[in-house]
Amino acid sequence: MSRCTECEFGFWFDHTETVCIDFCTTGSVYDTKTNSGSCVIDENQYDIIDLVFDCVTPIVDTTDEVIQRYFARNSADYDITNNSGEGSNAACYSWELYGGANAKSIEQDDPTPIPDRGYWFNGECKFLTLDGYVPSLSMSYTSWLKPHQAIYALYNYSPVVQANQAQPSYNLLYIWNDYACWDSTGAQMDACIYVDIELYEWHQYTFYLETARGISGYSAYRDSVWQSSKSNSPSLNRIYDEVDFTFGASIKHNGAHLAEDYFYKGF
Repeated sequence: MSRCTECEFGFWFDHTETVCIDFCTTGSVYDTKTNSGSCVIDENQYDIIDLVFDCVTPIVDTTDEVIQRYFARNSADYDITNNSGEGSNAACYSWELYGGANAKSIEQDDPTPIPDRGYWFNGECKFLTLDGYVPSLSMSYTSWLKPHQAIYALYNYSPVVQANQAQPSYNLLYIWNDYACWDSTGAQMDACIYVDIELYEWHQYTFYLETARGISGYSAYRDSVWQSSKSNSPSLNRIYDEVDFTFGASIKHNGAHLAEDYFYKGF
């Protein structure tokens, strides 16, 4: 991806100063404080979604959000100007995380809460949907995982299209045996780094994508221990103002529906 050096009227830089957009990604806001002509972030940029799926026994409250597989969060509202008349750079946002494709009901594509373990994904149809989140070109992903297969999607997001319509564009983070790969639009551009994935065992995995001025760096950790990294790579992800975002599933490239071979299987 080529880096923009200046933006036309009505557009401004994203917070990584890579592309020109007419919106700001979740966790960033247009810089009204200094009028720098870009989106800016605060210290909470990488802590927007932070959830613990507490699947404990006994299950006594079936209205609990873990059982319902539905989570909704938002940040505090902010004022355009503060008491000094300066602009505010505090971003506001709201999002919903829910099981499967339907937020308001429990269906076959919802992951199954297993007491004292976590959510079970069967590798056939179950996934999580994130609604209202607009990803930036810098993202981090951390999760406790117990995978039961070697190839699967961690997350996928793509521009919103009409239901059952083919989608040629997407950004994907997936595992291929012992490699974590960031893929943009059907491997036309991708970046892979090594990570020691241990099947049938619990580990905390963290994957970082850091982008600045068109250059990206990638790194992977297992239980906070560095695995590998890659730096000085051209930025490959696309940026969209509205996306379909899934965890544990990927869309088919140039096809409707989800890819059968990339469903996550495990906890």
